[in-house]
Amino acid sequence: MISCIGYKVKSLRKEKNIRQDELCCNILNRTILSKIENNKMLPSIPQLEHISHKLGIPIEYFFQNYTASDHNQNSTVSSDKCTALENLYIEKKYFDIIEIAESSNPCDINKNFYVGMSYFNIQLYNDTVTNLTKYIKLYSKFSETDKQKYAINYAFALNKLCFVMMKNSNYEKALKYLYTAQLFLRENNLVESKMFYIIINNIGSICCHKKEYNKVIKTLENFIDNIDDLAYISILASIHLSLNIAYFYTLNFEKALHHIKLAITFFEYSGKSLDAGECYLNYINCLRLLSRFEEALYLISEIKAMYHYDKELINVFSIQHLIILFNIGEFNKLSELLSEIKFNELRRKSKMDYYLIVGHVKFLQGSYTTADNYLNRCKNYLLSRNFYLDLSIVYKDLYQINSSQEDLDKSLYYMKMHENNKTYNIFISDYKNIKP
Repeated sequence: MISCIGYKVKSLRKEKNIRQDELCCNILNRTILSKIENNKMLPSIPQLEHISHKLGIPIEYFFQNYTASDHNQNSTVSSDKCTALENLYIEKKYFDIIEIAESSNPCDINKNFYVGMSYFNIQLYNDTVTNLTKYIKLYSKFSETDKQKYAINYAFALNKLCFVMMKNSNYEKALKYLYTAQLFLRENNLVESKMFYIIINNIGSICCHKKEYNKVIKTLENFIDNIDDLAYISILASIHLSLNIAYFYTLNFEKALHHIKLAITFFEYSGKSLDAGECYLNYINCLRLLSRFEEALYLISEIKAMYHYDKELINVFSIQHLIILFNIGEFNKLSELLSEIKFNELRRKSKMDYYLIVGHVKFLQGSYTTADNYLNRCKNYLLSRNFYLDLSIVYKDLYQINSSQEDLDKSLYYMKMHENNKTYNIFISDYKNIKP
């Protein structure tokens, strides 16, 4: 799938009779260009911008199949002539659409579609379901010409119904709508449409939420293996992110690392630098769990420089930095870093990580009152995430502080849980191997 970039660079360069050295510059030498053209690496954003400029084509050329018809995938319909309701929808006049539909009976077979979508956009979800469900039933009575003409609308309606079901935490019904849309798009030869990419991505996202990670891997890997071009790269970025999560929680950290790198690349290609920044958190976790600590520390310093303008993200990266230092026993550097962290601005997860790390360090240093306070604050969170190794160590610390048999019993219980259910944890080994 990703091979098309290198193939297109090489083909277009040869077509324009440009030598490799003529395409090179200070950020792109012949060795790197050769690797790109032979599909051994992906170009960075600056490199791809330079190549696009030198070859005289837009950067989008590398992500779209330009031999295909130029179908406007952003439109919810594919008709040549817009109806009155469609025009209002394009102009985002949702209340006007609802008023017209209630006060008259416009001769538009897509009336329920536009009314349902309008209710969706003003967050009135019961009315959304009523109208989109009616539209789906009416669609079966359309002529074959109209069915083909409005096929994307039908899939779009199913996708929005999925979203409403997710809002109501009805994930089974949400998936049912998505599988219906997936089958429908296949039967109508629309597997190259943007809507098909969206449906596949949403299936992966919901299965991730349900922790059905093997299903995520099977569905999304199969999809990636069967596409030939880099269309809709922002959706591909999300697909690779779901694969990263699925492989991560099935403890295949090498595969997780592979997919988070691709997610970052595609988010950067599509101009979503903040989404790419969030993905670096997963990247660092993968490196940590592969014990590639030096690489993780180097990456953190690079990221902090790259995202210096985003104080919230920098704060979260500091927690990641804290976790790495904790795992390699660099407690002096860890203590220095604590002063840089703005605790009140941390996200909840990062606050729990902070409590766990600082609580354990304070225990090792003999500050038992502070340790007891911090460790008790993170127990419920660790249990909710099934971080059994972390829980075992927390209760072992608490046992040594309070001499409570109950704490010792819980420590032993969660260690057994960890041994039987290996999961991601902050600690990568029993804390006995970590020295202050």
